Amino acid sequence: MDRACQAGSGGRLQQSKERNRAPHTVQAEAVAQALAGSLAVAIYTSPLERARTSAEVITKPHRLEPVIEPDFREMAFGAWEALHRDEVAARHLDAWATVHCMNTLAHLDGLREDGA
Repeated sequence: MDRACQAGSGGRLQQSKERNRAPHTVQAEAVAQALAGSLAVAIYTSPLERARTSAEVITKPHRLEPVIEPDFREMAFGAWEALHRDEVAARHLDAWATVHCMNTLAHLDGLREDGA
């Protein structure tokens, strides 16, 4: 859970739902340029429009179509979506404490993949 929390901008939880957000074309173009000399055979993407749009920019130099992978869809955080961790803790203290406790236990048990 912490890894997903950290993925958001400034500690915000990622949003699993479509929002009217512009695609990150500048970042996608930089990735496309960085990969232009490589031999890419497939580019996988989440089904969300902003991810698909970025993937289309990245695959263009390779003349590939992005492969939409439903399992790449972002986690749904329900009422917590787009909130900062501090806001979640303030509004939903009991649930946040449970998540934090589970994360700590997983870390102590060596179950976390990222080793953080």
